[in-house]
Formats: sequence, C-alpha cells, structure tokens
Amino acid sequence: MKIGRLSPSKVKRIRLCEARAVAMASPDQEYADEVKMEATLAGTLAHAAAKHWYRPNPEWVKAINAIADPVARGQAAWQQMCAGTPKHPITDPDVAFKNAIVEVAGDQELPREAASVLDARSCFEQILNYYPREKMNVLFAERQYKGTLNQGPAAGLPMNLIIDLGVDRGGGRLGLIDFKTGYIQIDEADMWSDDQVLMNLIAVHYDPMLTSYRSKDFQFFWVRGPYASELVAPTAEQLSDYECWLAMEFQRLRDLDPDKARETPNRFCSSCSRRLTKCVAYRSHIAEAFGQVQGLTPEELAKLTVGDVMARIEMLGQHLKIIDKAESTLKQHLIGEMEQHQLAVLETQTGEGENLQHYRAKIRRNKIRSFETQAVIDQANRCQIGLSAVLSPRPKNQVLEAFQGQTQALAALNSSMRETTTNPWLEVNAIKPPKPPKPAKKGKK
Repeated sequence: MKIGRLSPSKVKRIRLCEARAVAMASPDQEYADEVKMEATLAGTLAHAAAKHWYRPNPEWVKAINAIADPVARGQAAWQQMCAGTPKHPITDPDVAFKNAIVEVAGDQELPREAASVLDARSCFEQILNYYPREKMNVLFAERQYKGTLNQGPAAGLPMNLIIDLGVDRGGGRLGLIDFKTGYIQIDEADMWSDDQVLMNLIAVHYDPMLTSYRSKDFQFFWVRGPYASELVAPTAEQLSDYECWLAMEFQRLRDLDPDKARETPNRFCSSCSRRLTKCVAYRSHIAEAFGQVQGLTPEELAKLTVGDVMARIEMLGQHLKIIDKAESTLKQHLIGEMEQHQLAVLETQTGEGENLQHYRAKIRRNKIRSFETQAVIDQANRCQIGLSAVLSPRPKNQVLEAFQGQTQALAALNSSMRETTTNPWLEVNAIKPPKPPKPAKKGKK
C-alpha cells in the first residue's frame, strides 16, 4: 500500500477505515475527494487569521538571535520590541483577518456564505481574547514539519503536520497550542493517547531549534467553548513507546495488500467516494438500515438491557444519516434531469392498475437580495468600520445598521445590490390522480 507521509489526520482516517485510505488517488492527497462544509471553511479562515496575528516578525527574530549572551537573549525574547523592531508585524486584528480572507481565497478555500465569514471572525476573536499575545512569548505560529525523522525509534518515518502555536511558558518549558474550531471534542483523558498530541510532541522533541526546552506540553483550545484543555505532557518513555508503535504501524500499512484492507462503516462514510460503488460493508449497512425500521413492542423493549438500547439508538442514528444521504443523491439526480429538459415542474406516474401511483416534483429556489461582498469591504475600509460589523448576507440587518448616516457609502452599496437565488431544492409529493368526469345525466322523457 502506498502510504506517503503520516499525519495525525491520516492515522485517524486509516484507523476509521483502511479501505478508504487505500482508495486515495494520491497517498498525500488527504480529503481531496470531499467537499468541505461551511464550518470547515470558516475554521480554515479563523486559523489563517490567527497565524497572521501571532506570527513573529522575521526581523525581530533576527535581532533576538543576534544577542550573544544566552541569558540576555532569553530575557529579550519576552519583550515586544527588540533593537527597535516590533515583535509582530501586524498590530490591527482587522488587518490580520483581511489578510486571511485574501489568503484563503487564493487557496480556493474561502467560505461560500457570508454568514460563515462572520462565524470565522467570531472564532478568531475568541482565540485572540483567550490568548493575548502581549502577555505571551510566541515562538512560532503554524509551523509545518514535513520530512523524515532522522533519529529515535521511528527513524526513517516520513511525517507531515502543522502546529498552530508554540509559546515559551518560562522556566525552560515549551507549550504547543492547537485551535479546535469544530464541534467534535474529545475527553481530556483521551488526549494522552491522541495521535495529534503525540505526533506534535515527537516533532518538536527532535527539532534542533528547540532542544533548549527541557519540558514540552500540549493543549487544545476548544474555540466554541471557549475553554482550554489541561496541559498534556507525556514522559519520554511514553513518547518512545508511541514512536515504536507508529513505526510498526507504518510498516504494516506499507505491506498491506489493498484487497485485504478492512472496510469499516463509520459516521464519515457520507463523504467517501467509494461507498456506493465498491464498499461491500457500506452497502450491507444500508440494507440493514432498511430492515431495522420496525418498532418494538413493550414486551420486546422490556427485554433489552440499557446497553442494547444505547447500541440501537447509535445504530439508528447512523441509519438515518444513510437514508438522508440516499434521498439527497436521488433528488440531485432528478434536479439534473429536470434542468436538462428545462422543467420546473414534472408530473409522472409509475405502476399500473390498482398500483398506479402519480407523483409531482417541483424545483424550488429562494430569492436573496444582497450587496456585493467586495463593495461592503471597500466601503467599510473607507468609513473605518470593522469588517465583523458588516459582513452579513442580509442587507437590512447588520450592513444597513453599520452604515447608518453614511449617505455616500449607502449609495455605493445600493448600486452593487444584486438578486440571487439559493441552490435549487426539490419537493416531491404523491398526488391523487384526477377523477374521471361523471357521465352526463340522461334527461327525463
């Protein structure tokens, strides 16, 4: 099996389903077959903004490294100015966020909805409020480790990962912080065996630039909480044991016959490109979903243990997702057929005799009137209004309130007003067939 470089997300994906990992077109092209959700795009934008905000000024780093005395250099590193050079090149969070918008747009990862931009801005503000950089000694932001370990139990292992934030906690302690903008959280007890935690700590352990730090710890910041996890600091023995396991797992995956890769249905199957065409386990899972919809009698329910009930609840939740996805796939296919023949409404029938059924499908869209996003950004900059106050898809909401009294800006915005529609969605209903006309009554003689 071609495995490429190991990353925390790849290790977790392989653990979920080996067959899906094998099916990747390129071993290092992670999640390329998936359409990113709005929450994911908002998280990407928030991470980019945090990178621009926390990343130290390269000139400041040069000035610090130019100090010969290690003690003096360590003391100066905590200062926000060195040799007249500011530690951080960006002093305004609005500038950091705007730079992030430009960056993710260039990477084709800009959110598709303005509401998601607002969500990203909120996440970014939670981060900078929880971690005020003027009270921290930030060493790096979004540091990438991409290469091969050249020492330790996993020497020769190719790795690829990014660490959101590295800070000097004082006393020879290095802290790693990862911003979690999603909704799925893990228990703090599970952090001690989490792949991201352990792989990140291994990367910095062998980093020659960070050997002066005697201890290193890891922390998750759950942005939507907002709250930070406890500090996790595995011992050298624990990290070494994980490295040995990682090296053995990497070799096992390299030797794995793709035809023998395990298929494991899980909650992320809906975004897998092979689920409906090649995955035997998923198709069996669907068959089970359609066969488990009958209800339970009170007597049958009374015989179940609490564990049985919880297992059925979790399984039925997965079944509902499968059914919803199957319905969505059929609807998208029918929408394509109707649009190809320029039909907004389609009536048809199937079956015959007593089983004859009539159906009507209608393509619906909602109209949206909104300002051009770029026009809003331009006018906000001209009027010195923060972007978080104006990036809204509803012009009668935040935008008009923010520009109240700004006659010139409102005129420019009104000229950029455009009317769009939402993505089409399908409404399908069974209809009663038209009644045959009643025979005319015979006239009386």
